[in-house]
Amino acid sequence: MKRFIISLLAVMVALAPAGAQNRKAVKRAKEDAKYELKYLSSEGYKALDNIKLEDAVKSFLTEKYSSKSAVEVVGKATGVKDLNEGKAEARNDAVSVYPAEDVNEMFFVYRKNRKKFDVICYALVEGASAPAARNNPAQFGKKGVGMDYCIDSMKEEQAQKEAKQAEKQAKAKAKKQAKKQAKKDKAKAEKAAAKAAEKAYDAQMKKSGY
Repeated sequence: MKRFIISLLAVMVALAPAGAQNRKAVKRAKEDAKYELKYLSSEGYKALDNIKLEDAVKSFLTEKYSSKSAVEVVGKATGVKDLNEGKAEARNDAVSVYPAEDVNEMFFVYRKNRKKFDVICYALVEGASAPAARNNPAQFGKKGVGMDYCIDSMKEEQAQKEAKQAEKQAKAKAKKQAKKQAKKDKAKAEKAAAKAAEKAYDAQMKKSGY
């Protein structure tokens, strides 16, 4: 019984860091999903296959942040006439070189460009294929639609907006304070001038014998 309790405690201690890491990944995924969804919306992309885009992005990012080996890969199809054709082309562009068992968390987004479609496939590659995916030269040219780039772009844009707002507020506050100080200085100057005038009046009256 004693050995069982010791073994159970050992398992619990081993699982604790993993649980904490997973909670951290879920929290980060939830926060970053907002930026990714904002980017996709700003670019006119919608979910394909009747999925809820928010859930797909959160699930994708949670898996990406939870796994030490998961590598994001992106596939694109531009200016296709048929969505199914675009989906197949984007999928092929993203994961055709990797075995199916190493591909995880795949989903698609699309946008309509006049009478044609642009499709993006997002997927995670894990297992033995992860190193190849990480060093795949074909992926370097697609960083502009990769989630890391999109999320960072939206975060930078928000930071710039917040900085400009803070600058605007600081200027308004400084202007208000300067105006208040100028008003105080004016009142002080007027009071000093009145006092000097009164003093000059008294001195002149005294000089005149009054």
